[in-house]
Amino acid sequence: MLEISHAYVFSDDPYVREVGYRVFYRNNPQQEELLRTLMEARYNIAKCAGFESFAERANIHSICDTPSKVENFLNHLSSKLLPFSERDRDKLLQL
Repeated sequence: MLEISHAYVFSDDPYVREVGYRVFYRNNPQQEELLRTLMEARYNIAKCAGFESFAERANIHSICDTPSKVENFLNHLSSKLLPFSERDRDKLLQL
């Protein structure tokens, strides 16, 4: 069995980069299940510790403090970056 440990993005060969990307980032049901299990375990740990979510528990003593502050920060950042990404998209569409 072939095992790909990374996406080969630095290869000089475009075919190698494409195959590496497709194999490395393909849908993997086993990884999906592991991620679901991890998320459920984190949620259960947080609930046992008296938190509403793992995000609430993870943000204690962090610079953002609460999940809602993280969300507000990300929304603010997204709104500031949107014009730049739209400009880049428009340039790419003109190629």
